[in-house]
Amino acid sequence: DSVREICIRAFSACMSLKEVRLSCSLESISERTFYGCLSLRKITIPDSVRVIYEGAFEDCSSLKEVVFSNSLEKIGKVAFLNCKALTEISFPDSLVSIGEAAFSDCEELKEINLPSSLKDIKGSAFSDCLSLEKIIIPDSVEEIGEMVFNGCKSLKEITIPDSVSYIGDGAFSGCEGLADENGFVVVEGVLYDYYGEDENITIPDSVRKMGYETFFDFIHVKRIVIPPSVEFFGFSVKKDADCFIEDDELFCNYNNITICCSENSHAHKYMEKNNIKYELI
Repeated sequence: DSVREICIRAFSACMSLKEVRLSCSLESISERTFYGCLSLRKITIPDSVRVIYEGAFEDCSSLKEVVFSNSLEKIGKVAFLNCKALTEISFPDSLVSIGEAAFSDCEELKEINLPSSLKDIKGSAFSDCLSLEKIIIPDSVEEIGEMVFNGCKSLKEITIPDSVSYIGDGAFSGCEGLADENGFVVVEGVLYDYYGEDENITIPDSVRKMGYETFFDFIHVKRIVIPPSVEFFGFSVKKDADCFIEDDELFCNYNNITICCSENSHAHKYMEKNNIKYELI
């Protein structure tokens, strides 16, 4: 119990390792410490640990249970990437930050409990968690990074508090379960995807922003009616949710789609500025 530090990659690729007892004096778990430990099934992080560094448990494909330290403040990027056996996670009330792709590709993860201490969720933190069904973002969170829940196709319910001042591009792309009855995935006024089958579509009046990822699945669409409510086309700028960089190539690969908009609307001005063919309605 006197061990305070474990060297980087200390147990990396120990493929037969099934169980580990960590020292109660351990202050952090270093980069790639248990990377690729394919047989590791359970890990208890002692309360002395405040940081789990990059890739610490990456590719531990048999890891089913993680008991986190009650003092844990930060989970580094790709820390639990591709831990496909994880089904449930309960974070401690001390956690402040979840790193990039920290739990990406945890395909069996169905439930996570985000604590009230959490301030930011980095890009792709939970991307491609195919079984994740519900997320409640606590009031303490200020930033949700790019592609955070991208590809979480089973996600059906998301609660975002007013404390969130920034949501990164593509945060909810590929979240088919969030689609409304007409096939539109709209979160906080941003249109992320369309899963309907109609060739002629009308963007909902609830949409204020259409990002660069919006049209990836619009292959079969022939006509789009854009309402006056849409104020931005392009990329969000970090920290200011109402600040976008207009993308003048947003429609460049969709020459076969007829764009319809109202006169003097933002869409109208955007089409004029970028020499994009359109029809007034």
